[in-house]
Amino acid sequence: MTITAKKEMYFEAAHRLRYHKGACKNLHGHSYKIAVHVENDSTRRASEETGMVVDFKILSTVMKEVIDEGLHFGGGAPFDHSVIMNCNDALCETFKQMKIRVCKMANEPTAENMASMFASVIQKGLNSYDRNNVKVVQVDVWETEKSCATWRGNAL
Repeated sequence: MTITAKKEMYFEAAHRLRYHKGACKNLHGHSYKIAVHVENDSTRRASEETGMVVDFKILSTVMKEVIDEGLHFGGGAPFDHSVIMNCNDALCETFKQMKIRVCKMANEPTAENMASMFASVIQKGLNSYDRNNVKVVQVDVWETEKSCATWRGNAL
């Protein structure tokens, strides 16, 4: 039997896709939504008394640390109200000099790449809080209400 838990969070940010052939090559913003799905070994629930997969407060704390504070991620800034850019984008330095908050990624800041990166970073954060084999198994990132990218990992 597999039971998962899911937590959603919203944030505002801008990005640009340098090599995109369409309008997304221009700097533009989104109201992002992220959903993180976790599971654990069903024989080792966070609380045997309650049967919880994870304490939602822990998952929420880690997501806020990543998105609101930039913890567990070496991108230089929180995601919320930042310009998310490839670290090799020439505009990164210009924006930093202008005192604009820049969150740098190792690759292009597509919803697909962000979903993969969030999976890794949130897992790292969860590992620092929880010792019950909680594993990120899916991350959904919406750029718009109707456009979502999903990363799926291996289940336990």
